[in-house]
Amino acid sequence: MRNTFAATALLAIASWAHALQITSLSPQGEAAQVRQVVAKFDEAAVNFGDPKAPAPLTLSCSDAQAGKGNGRWISDREWAWQFENDLPPGVSCSLQVRAGFQSPKGVALAANSYKFNTGGPFVQQVRPGTYQRIDEEQFFVLQLNGPATLASLQSNVW
Repeated sequence: MRNTFAATALLAIASWAHALQITSLSPQGEAAQVRQVVAKFDEAAVNFGDPKAPAPLTLSCSDAQAGKGNGRWISDREWAWQFENDLPPGVSCSLQVRAGFQSPKGVALAANSYKFNTGGPFVQQVRPGTYQRIDEEQFFVLQLNGPATLASLQSNVW
């Protein structure tokens, strides 16, 4: 009987000590054309439908203007930050757990930080296009998804 009580008490303490976890955060690493950040949790992080539910993460980007947007809860286990516009090339962002964030059960969110960046500009279109005739001394026009620096062009173009 005493062992059963001790095991039950230990199990209760262990489950109480469990921290709320982010099971998935996207994007991470390098990702082009970022419009939204989504965090998913292992259990209910808020009472769904609560319009005053706090954001679990704080976001900061190297380009503060590009990082503007709004956070919202999609469900009790999923939070999203929607940028006003697609992030341009060359922007890096970090997300930090908001200090003091707790689930409705009083479980604190495990402290982690996450980072992503949009990488450099990439070619979206080439003119003349595929299957069009070209001359031996043809010039090509490249349409990029953002501005390229002179240093980047000099080091990456043949």
